[in-house]
Amino acid sequence: MTKKGFSIVLLLLSCYFSYAQEQAPAIEWVEPYNGGNRGGSITAFPGPNALFALIKAQNSISGSASISKFYADGLVKNQFIFAEGGSSNAPTMSQYASQDGGVLVYLFLSRTLRKYDAGLNLSWQKTFDYTILSASATLDNGFYMLTSGLNPLFQISRVKNDGSIEWSVDITAFINNIGDIQTSSDGGVIITTGNGVRKYSATGQLMWANTDISGGYQLITGGASIIYLLSTNSLLNIRNIIQLNTSTGNINWTRPLAGEYIVDFERTSDNGCVFSTDTGVYKYNVAGDLQWKNTNYGSAKIATTGDSKIFVIKNNTIIKLTFANEQVWAKSFNSDNYIIQDIHGASDFGLYATAVKNGISFTTAPDYILFKLAPPVTPCKSTIHITGDTTVTCNIGTRVISSTIGNASLEYTNLLTDIGFQWKRNDIAIPSATTYSYTASQAGRYSLSITQKQCEATSSAITLSQIIIPQPEIKQSNDSLISSALVGNKWYLNGTELPFTSQKIKFTEVGNYQVKVFEKNCESVISANFIPIILANEEASAHIQIYPNPASDKAFIKSTKAFSYQLIDVTGRLLNQSVTKSFSHTIDLNRFSSGNYFVILQEENGNSFVRKLSINR
Repeated sequence: MTKKGFSIVLLLLSCYFSYAQEQAPAIEWVEPYNGGNRGGSITAFPGPNALFALIKAQNSISGSASISKFYADGLVKNQFIFAEGGSSNAPTMSQYASQDGGVLVYLFLSRTLRKYDAGLNLSWQKTFDYTILSASATLDNGFYMLTSGLNPLFQISRVKNDGSIEWSVDITAFINNIGDIQTSSDGGVIITTGNGVRKYSATGQLMWANTDISGGYQLITGGASIIYLLSTNSLLNIRNIIQLNTSTGNINWTRPLAGEYIVDFERTSDNGCVFSTDTGVYKYNVAGDLQWKNTNYGSAKIATTGDSKIFVIKNNTIIKLTFANEQVWAKSFNSDNYIIQDIHGASDFGLYATAVKNGISFTTAPDYILFKLAPPVTPCKSTIHITGDTTVTCNIGTRVISSTIGNASLEYTNLLTDIGFQWKRNDIAIPSATTYSYTASQAGRYSLSITQKQCEATSSAITLSQIIIPQPEIKQSNDSLISSALVGNKWYLNGTELPFTSQKIKFTEVGNYQVKVFEKNCESVISANFIPIILANEEASAHIQIYPNPASDKAFIKSTKAFSYQLIDVTGRLLNQSVTKSFSHTIDLNRFSSGNYFVILQEENGNSFVRKLSINR
């Protein structure tokens, strides 16, 4: 084998493995739409590096619609539009993308023309006394318009970006059956009708006319000097694919299709074309040579991308093909729930697709969805979001965390294609948390991972927070009580709130002290009772006798003044007491272990004394 031949083999192998290794892409994002209470429809079409979607939402009272704009990474904006009347109060309107990223919207009933800028903000609005049949964006952000009125009956006009008419040409004599208009690569405009094809320059001069072509109904721009034209001869039941030279108007080649109906047509990035008929999909090169026909895809919708790929819809499956008719991948969708309507290539070589709800077996909203398949360089890219109540509260209770992909709930996306779910808390999978939503009952950082075949994507995390305040403790230091909490304290004596909020307070009387801690409207469990120890000096309590001390089984208390008593341990825990005021009491100590204890004596006059008592066995 020669060195050149070996290089060719390596190149072919490289191409083969690059195709074989490209995996079916994940759904990157989804946009949901509802059709209103009288149904509706979705129509999507490509603009310069963007996709616009027209949603006709029929309403029983008045017509309304929404223009939506998308870049490859998602929705730019939804623009609500009100349109009067129409059949069954449905808005009747059309739209055309402009070179500046905006869109021209025409409302048929009111004959109102509106121009929206790249942000879908209204730039201008004009009302005309004629009907706009079709339009095509000029290269300097204006439009060519094919219109119909009383005088003249038909004309072509060039509209500036501000809505003013630059020039108009009467083409009534040329019009038979209305066809199509397209802007040429040199800034002029090409018109096809039943009587032939014409080209006008950007200044309105007739450049050429080709009357040999009849029955033209659609123009598809090609390379710098070519355009494709579809025509029909209904008498002979023939459809023609014609390539024209846009400089001269001459026909480069014609390919007739006898007895076949053209379903969809696209120009390819090699300036050839691909189209589908009721018998299959054809691929022609720029010279007009048939490269292949695939009879597996009769009546299929098709789309192309700038990376030399062809997409086909068949049996609710999207198939990606190379220009050599090799299948790269196939991705199926559940037709019981949604039926794929149309596809459009995205600027990043991913794919936009529109789908309508299958009302026979699936009645849950939304009625329509527009979704994006990820590009080949990042086939697993998915725009996943999770939402939940992240308010910091005292008790988290139960909170539902929901999930979306783009702006649509994953609940509905899962009905379009099979998706696997796994919720995580603090990056650890939660057992059995494998649906599109999760009810959380614990604080933590939550995220969601989804799988679509070989692809996995993880959402950003949200944190569910709960304020947990530990139960405070009280300690005594001389004549002060100290809370274990630095701030937020509230003190209580015998159940009554004290006017103290500091960590450390001085006490002046014996009793049951407690403290509670407050933070952001949350509160802790109140502390255990704490009885501070005030040891009486010998002179002040000389009239009190406790004996024996240390004691073993019994201790006797005598005083010249009637008193009650409490026996507590060193932690302040109440062990024994008598509320009867008497001059003497006997304490049974058999239940208590050896150690130090305190006896609190309360006299009738309110004086309190604390004496130390030791048990020694």
